Amino acid sequence: MGRCFQISSSRSCFQELLPLMATCSATYAALQVHTTGRFSSSPDHAFVIMCRHLDSRVALPLHGLIDDALQNRIPEGVGIGVLQGRGSSLTRAFQSAVFSDLFDRMIHPYVVNQFERGRVSIEERFSSDRTKWPAAWRMGWLIRNALAHGGTVHFDLRRDPIPVCWRGLTISANRQGDTILGNFVNVGDLIVLSLEMEEELAGPLPSVPMEDQPRSVLV
Repeated sequence: MGRCFQISSSRSCFQELLPLMATCSATYAALQVHTTGRFSSSPDHAFVIMCRHLDSRVALPLHGLIDDALQNRIPEGVGIGVLQGRGSSLTRAFQSAVFSDLFDRMIHPYVVNQFERGRVSIEERFSSDRTKWPAAWRMGWLIRNALAHGGTVHFDLRRDPIPVCWRGLTISANRQGDTILGNFVNVGDLIVLSLEMEEELAGPLPSVPMEDQPRSVLV
């Protein structure tokens, strides 16, 4: 069970999400051709990424994104599935530590750009004091700060560094210098985080129940 969140092209996060998903789709096409010598695509094909921190999986749709780009079309929206649990039986899984690292790195510009684009609105609504921000945006600040400092946890130790907490994950100054992606969170966690950041910024995202297991091509 889970939810499929509907993200229209009018939402702020869509601008970063679409190229991320198109890149996933292109990687999927290249992977298929390399391993089988042919390419096929179906609406139920998805990258299913197990989160590192959350007990969840994220399903990114693959079908149609490359066709849209080739036809100079921008879709009206995209859907992202968030499934409960990490799962145990996947119908078509491809597993690779190198690909996991690749997709962790692909999320860098998405997270940074989403944070910077929404920061002014969040400060106007809540405060310039980040400790008064919603939990998702406080963690977004920590992730963005880490990515700007070599991918490691970075607090300004000249001030009183307050731990950042989100969904049961607490990162404090005693983890200064620790690698953030692949250690505390991965791309799956960050996509869920980005959805929460979007909802705090612009209201709830429409969603529908997601019961069927998508045919996964990457874990």
